[in-house]
Amino acid sequence: MAGDWRWRPLPLASGYKPEPPAGRFLQMSSKFTPFTKSSRDDFAGFRCRKNPVRFGIYTVMDYRREIDGLRALAVLPVILFHAGLQAFSGGFVGVDVFFVISGYLITTTILAELEVGKFSIINFYERRARRILPALFFVLFVSLPFAWFWLFPQDMKSFSQSLVAVSAFSSNVLFWRESGYFDTVAELKPLLHTWSLAVEEQYYLFFPVFLMLTWRLGKPWILGLLAVVFGISLAAAQWGSSAQSMAAFFLLPTRGWELLVGAFVAFCLAKNSRPLNKVAGELGGIAGLSLIVYAIVVFDKNTPFPSLYTLAPTVGTALILLCTTQPTVVGKVLGNKCFVGVGIVSYSAYLWHQPLFAFARHRSVREPGTIMVLVLAIVTLLLAYFSWRFVETPFRNKDRFSRRTVFTYSVAGTVLFITIGLLGSYTNGFKFRHDVALLPKPWNVKCHGAEAISVYEDPLAECLGSISNERVGDLFLIGDSHAAQLTFPLRQLAKSRDIEFHFINTENKSDFPYSFWAFAAVAEDRLLEHLIRVADQGDIVVIAFHRGQLNQDRDTHIPLVERPLMNAKSSAFLRNARRYLPRLLDLGLRVYLVKDGPLLSETTSLEKCAYFNAGSDINPCSVSLKQDQHTRLRQSMVFDRVAEMYPDSVFVLDILPTLYGAKDVFNPIDSNGSYKMFDRHHLTEPAALGLLPYFQQTIQ
Repeated sequence: MAGDWRWRPLPLASGYKPEPPAGRFLQMSSKFTPFTKSSRDDFAGFRCRKNPVRFGIYTVMDYRREIDGLRALAVLPVILFHAGLQAFSGGFVGVDVFFVISGYLITTTILAELEVGKFSIINFYERRARRILPALFFVLFVSLPFAWFWLFPQDMKSFSQSLVAVSAFSSNVLFWRESGYFDTVAELKPLLHTWSLAVEEQYYLFFPVFLMLTWRLGKPWILGLLAVVFGISLAAAQWGSSAQSMAAFFLLPTRGWELLVGAFVAFCLAKNSRPLNKVAGELGGIAGLSLIVYAIVVFDKNTPFPSLYTLAPTVGTALILLCTTQPTVVGKVLGNKCFVGVGIVSYSAYLWHQPLFAFARHRSVREPGTIMVLVLAIVTLLLAYFSWRFVETPFRNKDRFSRRTVFTYSVAGTVLFITIGLLGSYTNGFKFRHDVALLPKPWNVKCHGAEAISVYEDPLAECLGSISNERVGDLFLIGDSHAAQLTFPLRQLAKSRDIEFHFINTENKSDFPYSFWAFAAVAEDRLLEHLIRVADQGDIVVIAFHRGQLNQDRDTHIPLVERPLMNAKSSAFLRNARRYLPRLLDLGLRVYLVKDGPLLSETTSLEKCAYFNAGSDINPCSVSLKQDQHTRLRQSMVFDRVAEMYPDSVFVLDILPTLYGAKDVFNPIDSNGSYKMFDRHHLTEPAALGLLPYFQQTIQ
């Protein structure tokens, strides 16, 4: 980290900017103060003092190597998590570490400038543009030809829409609106990772203005107001993690508190720059590092996020920022050359990793193996160095690119990518590139999902009925989206028998069936309690849900060499079924448990399946019956055990044999070229209606 030392002159009224004093070092408190290239324009890694030390007209701040090392600790787990390595199941928390670092550094810069009355909102956004846009636009530009040649229309349309959203720093909103059962699998979205950039930039639309407007009130008032916002945001995140998990994950109101953690650290260090005593510094740094590492290796996709769990990586990061200095153990670990080197290029590495992995998965028939993803991770770091060296660094140099040039390029790039994105969306993903049928749209089912039922004053009464009708044989379907696809044949079945049909999927973890695997013991489930009130003797209850709800990874096939055993979620479901089912059965209800339907591979693009389909059962999308049943084994074990406990009232149905027919593989493309599925695990309406004869025979 040697060689690049920076002296920042205080502006004079005359505009005169004298040269720094001779020599390469300026001594502060018997220490030398270095500035590296990585920190040259966004003040990365400075420890700001309340009263910056001045030598004549020069203000000096310390560069902190450990912060660049901390960036490496953030970006590497993110890369390896998206590579699919189980050892980094919680690697996504690296984004939370980035949020805290960003909140600390940016707040430090703003406070330093406000202290001397020199903060400028134009200068602030100029620094943000120099920092964020050149590398981002470069990655978008390089991604375009790969998207053009490798993505089929539906995926290209999604990519085009994300181009527009990324350019407007609203991709988090786009991905939230797209998220859900019917969305493209996350691993196949080249620009999904840009949601975090959008959150940051939305935050920095408000935060600097807030500090400017409240600065005269004094820091106690500012901290008090920020503490209120922090509390509201954290509470919203905790609530949203169960009630509105996708909105909580992507949106600023439930993520803003993480950036405020970094802001509080900046205020703390600005007030008291004296280092902690050695013992406190060591213990604080070790505790912080332990919290981050714990989150990386213990958390997984099933951990509610963001929520109180997110305090582990965010508080851990704050402790490192507060307690760690270069002489401490953690400071030495994070400050080593390897960590610092990766940290310097961490922003570019973050930008590159997702497009590389996503495009590789699009080109692969199956999920890339460990060797391939590790090679891609190395390529990510090589590309990161290239873009840092030849794109990021030059644009941060004000001598090479003036403010006007930076803003001009920013506007031009934004207009270019928005235009391309709008064209791609308008032309359905430049569909003229491939002669392939458009994917069928997801069906719209009444009472399916939190958004659908939110329009009703009393969703349970609207969807399941409000009172008992004293008729025998009414049919109640309860579950998730895999139950929703069964509404088509079961509604027809109810109509043919002149009985009522009811369906609901609340998507609420406190409601059945979600509650049965989300909680070890369900004392009272409002959905089942309502069902008990409105159902009559002889009524039928059909339960269906995604097999992955009981697996470690919801949408991933389990390797045939790995035998699925009972886990916490499947054990919880079985335990809650034993406790609650007798109440349903005592009413004289009959319960049917429907085992899950086909699940295609993670790299499946149905348009690619249709493109390569030649009427054969073997194509890039085919899945074998053996693999399908194996991934579904945990659900099958639970259903079979429940049926064994209540053989006269609980029955298990299996739709896979009907969908597979006499074949050992399932092809989601019919022989006439039509789609049987509109995504990896949902049947089209015609394909679902094909199950009607099976249900007519089995549901009595």
